[in-house]
Amino acid sequence: MKNRRFFTKVTAVATAAVIALSAFGASAFAAGSTPAGYIQENVEFETAHADLIEYIYQQTMQFQPSINLENYQFHVSDFETLCLSLYGTHPDLTVILPNQNFYSCSYNPMSGIAANVMPKYAYSREEATQRLERFYEMADYFLGFVNDDMDDFTKALILHDELAIHGEYIIRKQLSDGTTVLSSDYSQMVEGWGRCETYTEVYAYLLAQNGIRSEIVNSDTMNHEWLKAQLDGQYYNIDLTWDDPVYDRPGKVSHNYFLWSDKEFQTESSVKDAHTDYTSAYGSGIGYDSYDNLHGFEAQVCWLNGTLYAIDENAKQLVAYNHLTDGMTPLCDVSGWWSAGNGYYWNGNFSSLVAYGGLLYYNSPGAVYSYDPVTGETVKVADNEDSNELYGLRRIDNVLYGVNAPNPNVTGTLTALYELPAIEPEPEYTLGDVNNDGEIDIRDATEIQRYLANYIGFDRAQWLAADFDLDGDVTVADVTAIQRFINR
Repeated sequence: MKNRRFFTKVTAVATAAVIALSAFGASAFAAGSTPAGYIQENVEFETAHADLIEYIYQQTMQFQPSINLENYQFHVSDFETLCLSLYGTHPDLTVILPNQNFYSCSYNPMSGIAANVMPKYAYSREEATQRLERFYEMADYFLGFVNDDMDDFTKALILHDELAIHGEYIIRKQLSDGTTVLSSDYSQMVEGWGRCETYTEVYAYLLAQNGIRSEIVNSDTMNHEWLKAQLDGQYYNIDLTWDDPVYDRPGKVSHNYFLWSDKEFQTESSVKDAHTDYTSAYGSGIGYDSYDNLHGFEAQVCWLNGTLYAIDENAKQLVAYNHLTDGMTPLCDVSGWWSAGNGYYWNGNFSSLVAYGGLLYYNSPGAVYSYDPVTGETVKVADNEDSNELYGLRRIDNVLYGVNAPNPNVTGTLTALYELPAIEPEPEYTLGDVNNDGEIDIRDATEIQRYLANYIGFDRAQWLAADFDLDGDVTVADVTAIQRFINR
């Protein structure tokens, strides 16, 4: 739940000269300022005062010591609401200001009209710049998992999973000097720990960087916060915090609370608890309420070359996932039995999934395997030599780490298992020239038909050449497209 912050009103009208300070240097990062209006919390207030909120935000990010409000005729009685809206909807703003007592306001005691807002910066300009750079740099890390080829559903899903894998639910930490620090949007983004408020706001920030709007939602009864994201014109509830497992096993992320209508979100079921006592300015879509496969995934969903891949825990299979239909296509077996001791085994499957360099990697209890979606080949790439078993995978830079634990109900430890090979550049090929004879003709269409009938295999160059309609897959539609090209 949000840790409500406090604000200071200065009753005398201050006539402070605004010191001219240049803005922070031009960002070297793709991530940047929170786009105006893409994150909302108190929607009615923020819509009515959108220009004022954006003005104060921009002035604060330029490190102005005093922000003149004379042109806005804003009444000081709404000052606390204004500050909460600023903080709740601009996660990068929280990087440079403390969690409380961060703004004061001078106003006319007769009319109550605000004159100036004075930010209370927690850091020197140099320190603040460094913190923002770290915040934006880590945001770039997460944004690197999505791209313009993805639709909004896929972007929201991939960011949801990466944040859950990166994050750990910790409300406060004790530092080496004995002091205690409360989690923040900075700790969530940069250091990977926080509470529901920070999970939600960092997620909303990354969605906004991708042009996806969201509303921050609170329940006082639940002492909890989550968001509703707008996908295809409809809003859907997403609780990232509750989708991050209590026992923080990297690679394991629930989807029990991903994309629900209000009606279903407020209803307890076999896979989720009910969310209650909240209001929202927006209705909700129902398009994903029936997505039993999506809501059943207990490991990271990965995107590779235009296709989503997941672990079907019940069938113990690696599958290609179609989010337009909630359909799954089995690809290979990932079965395994995780020991519970004394000849007993845990129910379920504890494989997780990593996509890297054109391959998918998954774990069994005692090894790591690669799967090539193009050739269908499965290869064991590493054995687990730890006395415990593997309960997940995580990629850090170019190394695959296994999560070793005595059972699935503890956090476990990361063990380096496999150094991933350097990503090779795509091979040279000519689109449509599947047999690489310098011509695009009926023989290329025939090669695709033979491939689809499993008479021959393709290497990477042949597969790329065969994807003639550039839809990220090789199907009979590519045969038709080549035939039409020949007969044009």
